Amino acid sequence: MTFVVHGVEVGIKLGVDMELAIKTEQVKVSLFRGIESINCFVNLKGGQYEKMVGSLGASTKNADGDAIFVVDTPL
Repeated sequence: MTFVVHGVEVGIKLGVDMELAIKTEQVKVSLFRGIESINCFVNLKGGQYEKMVGSLGASTKNADGDAIFVVDTPL
């Protein structure tokens, strides 16, 4: 006997507003034989910077004109 489940997501609560989400596209369970999980993805949800840019300044370039979006920012 085997059953297959698609799109399973498990959340592990890490704090008041933070969760570790583990999602898999497919889980195949064979009775008394084992469990197979295909394509797992992990994501940290919540916290100060989820779905927002945090407290970045208005300018995204330094004095030389180089982009600073990923350098020297809270992200």
